[in-house]
Amino acid sequence: MRRHFVDGWKEEFVYKVLVKILTRLSSISDEGLTRWSLILGNLWFTLDSKHRRVSLSNLQLTRSTLEKYRGRSLSYAEIYEISRRNFIHLARVFLEVARFQRINSNNVDQFVTCSGDEEVRKALDDGKGVILLTGHFGNWEITAYVAPFLLGTPINILARPLDFAPLEKLITETRCRTGNRVFARKSAGKKVLRSLKDNEIIGILQDQRSSRHDGVIVPLLGRPAITHKGMAILAARTGASVIPVFSHRKPDGRYHIEIHPRVYLINTGDVKKDIVLNTSLFNKVIERQIVKYPDQWFWVHRRWRIVRKRRRRLFRFKKMKK
Repeated sequence: MRRHFVDGWKEEFVYKVLVKILTRLSSISDEGLTRWSLILGNLWFTLDSKHRRVSLSNLQLTRSTLEKYRGRSLSYAEIYEISRRNFIHLARVFLEVARFQRINSNNVDQFVTCSGDEEVRKALDDGKGVILLTGHFGNWEITAYVAPFLLGTPINILARPLDFAPLEKLITETRCRTGNRVFARKSAGKKVLRSLKDNEIIGILQDQRSSRHDGVIVPLLGRPAITHKGMAILAARTGASVIPVFSHRKPDGRYHIEIHPRVYLINTGDVKKDIVLNTSLFNKVIERQIVKYPDQWFWVHRRWRIVRKRRRRLFRFKKMKK
């Protein structure tokens, strides 16, 4: 009981510190944001050898596909530079969260531009709900945050809770500030079905590695990748429209949110086969976005790891006394 109280006090203290930091950062200028992103991103890239290796490894694994889309070969120096710019980009994404409290319906165009919002409105007219197919591109948090301003209605976000409780609390509060709701992925089944039945919008980050139990192995950037099958099952079961939505940063610092036309599901009559085919179809959509803006995706995640490394267990045997 006492340990739980102490841990709870520590988490609340860290949470309040994070709030203070974000409040201070909220007034940072565009020039300051660019400067600090460069400093922190380069520092992160230099010091965090673990995630640097993951990023470079992922880029090397998918190099041939990136070259195919670009129509030319990529040197190792270019791969290295994509990775370095990616760390700078991710540092900026974190710093930008502090500025969200400045965004409202009157000034949203100072932070983002948007195209294709009519695709969502048209899909809502069908009355079966909308599933937004998205991923960790551009600033995925700002995409969700401003969605109610752009679409005229809040969205529901399906997400895996962060392991660090204070940061999870802060991010959840930020995501919900404009009326959105957050559903924890593992326990969201009934809530998701209910929201789609009520013709609401669900946003799903579909680009991260899944467990073998919850996923299927389908190609992504020319490599087999375990991908969550939930979206394919959900869309087929409910008839909800699947609309791809991605953001990317523009030269002026704002983000452009692209809402693409509806993805029509494959229906062969074989349920298991359709799950694999449609999950692969979703990966193709994500793949096209990655190759367009490779430095604005989340390369620091072991996306193509199929088998988890088992932790070695050390057993100590005590000699029995006679």
